[in-house]
Amino acid sequence: MLHTSVKEKLERIETGQYPKYTHPDYLNVFRHECIAVPCICCKTTKEELEKLQNTRLVALENFAQQLLNDQYKFQLAEQLRVLTETIRKVKMFIPAPNIKFEFVKRITTKSLSIFYSAIHYKDEILGFARNHYGAERKILPVKFNRDFDIIEEQECFRGEDPRCFIHNDNLYVQDNYFNNMFLYDYERKIYTNIAIDGKNLSYVSHNGKLYFIHYMKPFVLYEHNLDTNSITHIETVGGETNYEYRGGTPGYKIGNTDRYFGFGHRTYWKNGLFLHDPFLWIISFEKEIPQLVIHDLEKPANAQSIMDPTSVIMVDNKYYMLTAETVLPWFSDQDYITNLYEIKNLDKILH
Repeated sequence: MLHTSVKEKLERIETGQYPKYTHPDYLNVFRHECIAVPCICCKTTKEELEKLQNTRLVALENFAQQLLNDQYKFQLAEQLRVLTETIRKVKMFIPAPNIKFEFVKRITTKSLSIFYSAIHYKDEILGFARNHYGAERKILPVKFNRDFDIIEEQECFRGEDPRCFIHNDNLYVQDNYFNNMFLYDYERKIYTNIAIDGKNLSYVSHNGKLYFIHYMKPFVLYEHNLDTNSITHIETVGGETNYEYRGGTPGYKIGNTDRYFGFGHRTYWKNGLFLHDPFLWIISFEKEIPQLVIHDLEKPANAQSIMDPTSVIMVDNKYYMLTAETVLPWFSDQDYITNLYEIKNLDKILH
């Protein structure tokens, strides 16, 4: 279902009610309404989305052609044509299904440790955690059994709020320290600096190349070449700006497609409470320009005020998510909780 304002604008375009050349914000209007893929809901069908996109493209092309007839509007017309070509390179997504999190158990962990990430590696389930909620910057490696009980703790290495992923058969652990991030090669025990500011990157290994999402809103993507330790900005359509949306898990491949999914956390205040809520993200490399789509999700009933997804792992054909949860903001002496949830309805985006 489209927002009323968008429907009205489209109707005015189609019926010629928009005055020619008098709208200084045409480019911004079309950029947000044709590219950023807002204005859709879970009841919108693929056919309706494609029809909507085609309608917007035709409107853009017609408007650009009209401008070409006016020598004073030539530059704006060319900009519109470039924008139209960009839109045609982008894949429109269908909204995600109604994903739910079913609580399985609280994982028993070392006191005051937090942010446990899990991954399959060499026939074992490995985990990496922040050894202490404070500022000591140590990652605690552990091993899980198939019931997600910790059966072994190993020697700590440097890092904070770890994420873990496989790239070209190598296991990497991300040190997520603010403005001083590193990738840790698990086998070679080598650190590689991530030469960019911030934290909460979401890494995606795609076709032998490594990418990371720097920002969710706007969508900012880089390729990270580990051989040269260089990062290259990748063109995207950007979209709206909302820095409440932050990375969480790395990306996980969707079947045999060029799409990947992951979960992040939205950080905000509401009624005097500091909250972290989960959201689903899907990135597509199917077109020339990658696209990211985000879907807010409902917290499970037992979740704490702060709920950060850390990792997704499949065991016995079921997908599970580990989370780091607290009642209050971190850096205070409180209960630090690692929960395990089964992800329901995820199969609808994996097939």
